Amino acid sequence: MSSGQELQQGTIVSDRYRVEACLEIGSLGSDFRAHDEFTDSPVLLKLFSEKLVTDGFMERVEQKSRLLASISESHVLRITDFGMFEAKPYIVTPFPPGQTLGAVISAGKLNSLELVLEIAKQVCSALHSAHELDIVHGSIAPDCILLSEDITSPSVYLFNFGLSGFLTDTAEGGAVSSSGQIIGKPEYLSPEHIRGEEISVRSDIYCLGLVLYEMLCGYPPFRAEGSGAEAVMDLLMRQASDPAPSFPSEQSRFSIPRALEELVLEMLSKDTLARPSNLVAIAHQLQLSDIPAEHAEPETIDSGEAETQFESCDPLGTEDTYADRRDRARTWHLRG
Repeated sequence: MSSGQELQQGTIVSDRYRVEACLEIGSLGSDFRAHDEFTDSPVLLKLFSEKLVTDGFMERVEQKSRLLASISESHVLRITDFGMFEAKPYIVTPFPPGQTLGAVISAGKLNSLELVLEIAKQVCSALHSAHELDIVHGSIAPDCILLSEDITSPSVYLFNFGLSGFLTDTAEGGAVSSSGQIIGKPEYLSPEHIRGEEISVRSDIYCLGLVLYEMLCGYPPFRAEGSGAEAVMDLLMRQASDPAPSFPSEQSRFSIPRALEELVLEMLSKDTLARPSNLVAIAHQLQLSDIPAEHAEPETIDSGEAETQFESCDPLGTEDTYADRRDRARTWHLRG
């Protein structure tokens, strides 16, 4: 039997999923590594708190699952099953072996700019495929990005698409559920999400900017100053209204190009229209950031030009390996 939101090791969910370990207990519910007895494969099982669920929850899960299944993108973890267990709803996705980006950051393993950019570009690829189908993630954070065990040449997987939409009865979602619980972590919410406004592609771009900032600096741009409800509310207010702080002047792990800092701060603009409009332009700039600054030609590019270059040079890297993209980019852009 389970205790609260935690399922005990060995618990069998719906006569199919054997719980192996609890990965995280959060405001939305709990994440578990489990084994699918039918397919003999590892899965991620998210068990929601019944307090967060509104009428029509399972219908919304089914609708979003069908949408996600239409994404032809290897970096997206699709929902493969859903149901109820002990009066609590759950969803199931594949579970590639590895660890979350949050764990990698906490362990101090992001030790090169190339690695940071490669992770970011693969997340861009996953998001771009979703945005092409009008699917917004809504809650991008380091703990919903999985990395393969070998992070020196990582495969990156994005999951937890649209969870805010599961838990609210409005089309656009929001930061607070019908029971008054905050949906998502305050450190990784867009200003419009906090205000209960419609979330969009540019909301995902803001949240990706938060993750990029943390990968580069080692911590998110907005953090709680203390504990308790007051500290959380203060954090939400700063996230919704304060400009993101500049990068620290001393960055001991690796050098960060000035253009990359400017891109991240642009992604973190409180004005949605001041953010980049799509992932293609962002991926192009990330590709240029992978070139040593002393060798790269200075270049500016608008979204239209980026879209054209995307068709020919594939900046999101959907067909090439990490090394292929790096070597080709340097061949294109090095002087002489």
